[in-house]
Amino acid sequence: MIIENVIAAALKDELITDIGNSSYSLIIDESTDMSVNQYLCLSVRYFSEVKAKVVTTFLGIVEVKDANAVGLANTLTDYIRKTGLKVENLLALATDGASVLCGSKNSVFTILKAALPKLKAKIRKLTS
Repeated sequence: MIIENVIAAALKDELITDIGNSSYSLIIDESTDMSVNQYLCLSVRYFSEVKAKVVTTFLGIVEVKDANAVGLANTLTDYIRKTGLKVENLLALATDGASVLCGSKNSVFTILKAALPKLKAKIRKLTS
């Protein structure tokens, strides 16, 4: 409980302060666990003025109620706002290529792109 409620919270506050008003990118992936709960995992990438380098780190994991494009986009933007980051500073979105995340018609990317015209996508096709 100390790690989860005190240490992790302090580290996240430090991370959000380090990002500040800077632009940032997100790396997201949706997953389902063995008990059929769905989660959205988020990593953030930004330039740290304090560390004078690009930082990529875990931002959080959030349970998803609706795993469709609208539900995931709402979960994502709600979580971003809850952390204290500005949604409008989101510069790029990286995904694994799942159509619900980055499809050309109705996806998390197209929903976010409508609200954030400068948003760029990075799709990485995983090969076996």
